[in-house]
Amino acid sequence: MHLFLKISILSAFIQCCSSIFLSCYTVPDFPDVSKIDANLCTHLLVIGRCNLDDRAKIILPTVEVIEKYNRLKDENPNLKVLITLTPTTNQLMSRLVIDDSLIDEFVNTLTLYLVINKLDGFDIDWEFPVWSKDAAKTDKKGFAVLLQKLRESFDQQKKPLLLTLAVSGPYTITKKGYDIDALNKYVDYVQLMTYDFHDYKKLEPVVGFNAPLRAASYEIGILGKMNSLTNDLI
Repeated sequence: MHLFLKISILSAFIQCCSSIFLSCYTVPDFPDVSKIDANLCTHLLVIGRCNLDDRAKIILPTVEVIEKYNRLKDENPNLKVLITLTPTTNQLMSRLVIDDSLIDEFVNTLTLYLVINKLDGFDIDWEFPVWSKDAAKTDKKGFAVLLQKLRESFDQQKKPLLLTLAVSGPYTITKKGYDIDALNKYVDYVQLMTYDFHDYKKLEPVVGFNAPLRAASYEIGILGKMNSLTNDLI
């Protein structure tokens, strides 16, 4: 598993061995897909078109939307295009990950869709299992099961599919909400949301960098960990 540092809501960066990857989120028609530089990013993650309905069944982007992104591969054959799940409520994800039949249907429907539409993988942006007020204690274990079944299905395809996640930057949330061993075992890369660490609020009425790379000399305790340094997670 690789870790990407997300220094903004739209992009993440990683350098691994001799390769450099730049992962970018993209909203259909904003800007127009045809105006996207196909060589700008190595991975394009289509966000805003994949969700869960009120029965916790997956809603997928239309074929027309995906075709626009696949045309970018004519300019850059190495470009990877993934779709991102952004559930509107934690309750729906909690319901999904504790029901084996829902998980199996989710995995089968998604895998077939990715293969038919010649996509390269699937990204999950769940904010946040266990931690959020409307989340459930069963999320951590259930999410690990979902990731395992997705990995098994993806690896059975003629061209193995990528499985990626967007995960909270603060280590306190990540350790509580995610089975780190499962992430290491089943996920290709994780994008750490290392931004929005400091904004004005009653508990922290001070100025700070939005996406600091490391702690300032005067920051101690939990404040000393509110930065992009990933040692606690690595």
